This record gives sequence, structure tokens and C-alpha cells, in this order.
Amino acid sequence: MGRHQEFDAQEVLEGAMWVFWEKGYRATSMVDLEQATGLQPGSIYNAFGSKKGLFLAVLDHYREQVVGERVNVLLHGGEPLAAIEAFFRTAYEDLEPEELAGCLLTNSAIEVASGDAEIQACVSEAITSIETAFKTRLEEAQALGALSADKDPALLAAHLSACFQGFGVIGRLTRDKARLDAVSKAAMMSLR
Repeated sequence: MGRHQEFDAQEVLEGAMWVFWEKGYRATSMVDLEQATGLQPGSIYNAFGSKKGLFLAVLDHYREQVVGERVNVLLHGGEPLAAIEAFFRTAYEDLEPEELAGCLLTNSAIEVASGDAEIQACVSEAITSIETAFKTRLEEAQALGALSADKDPALLAAHLSACFQGFGVIGRLTRDKARLDAVSKAAMMSLR
């Protein structure tokens, strides 16, 4: 008979998420994960199979909890262009500079996704969900007359997605909220 899992998986994923987010996949050690989750290495390996297995579970958790929640607000948040602008602003507006750690997806794409097909697929799926939400809202804006009929929603959605990913990198590197605000406004100008 196998051992009973005696921990809260959501708490473990949250703890691991923050350490991976701050340190990155490669720099995160098992000691870091033990401290962040309260689990011993054996429990981590039994529950997730490996550090990579835990990382993939964290990416899924991030995609569902963080990205999913933000995409839901984007998709259901009032006027379409205002919702897109709010999506950008909420990535920095209420955070302290030291909390500007970028996007876990973007950080992971830069660090490890190109060398690992599983991580790449997980990151790509989540980023695509953001782009798809942008496209949906841009199509709504076009139908309402708030976005010019000569604009291509799919192309603009790809542009906004690229801006948002770059936005995360700028935030992590500079921790400069004024710069992020300027970048956010520039992204919105591309829709006018």
C-alpha cells in the first residue's frame, strides 16, 4: 500500500511557484524547494517525480490560477479596449518595485523552454491563451466601432502578446513602474 499524501498540493505549488518565479528553474535548488514547500526531497519526488515534474505542475498551476484569472477578467471586463489596457496595468500598478518579477511564462520561455519540448508546450499554450483573449476583445472592439475596420485583430493580438511578454522582461530588469506605464500606453496607441 502506498503512502498517503499528507500535504496541501495548492500550498506546495504556490510555494514552489514563488521560488521558481524569483530564481528561475535552473537556479532553484532542492533545498530552495524544501524551504518553499515544507516538503522533504523524497516527498517532492514521490508526488511530482522530479524537479522538472514539480516545475511543470507549477506552470500548470500558474496558467490556471494566475493567467486564467487575468484572462477571465480581460474577457469579461467591460469595454474591450479598456479591458486590454487594464490587463497591462494590473501587471505592475499595485506592485512594489521589488515585486516586479516579470511573467513566470516569459521568464521560463527565455530560460528553459527552447531546450525542453514539454516546458515549451506548456508555456506556449498559456501564452496562446492570452493572445486568443486579446484577439477576442479586439474583434469585439471592431464590432463596436472602437477599433478601425482596417485593423487586423489577429495581427494586433500577436503584437499585444509580444508587447506583454517584453513588458514582463522590462519589469524584471528595471523594476521601473514609470517605464512600464509608458510601455503600456505605447501598446495601447497601436490600437488607435
